Amino acid sequence: MQRLKEPSTWAGFGILFQALKTLAPHYAPVFDSLSFVAGTVAAAVTEKGAAQA
Repeated sequence: MQRLKEPSTWAGFGILFQALKTLAPHYAPVFDSLSFVAGTVAAAVTEKGAAQA
């Protein structure tokens, strides 16, 4: 659960959704939407070191 607070985890989810899109192309719009959400969360979450600086 602690990993969900890290931006890199959310970026990894976005990459995973894009990879899944190649396996199930008929769900491409769903995977693109999930990638967008994961990327948005990755951009919004603060790095642990940046919050302390």
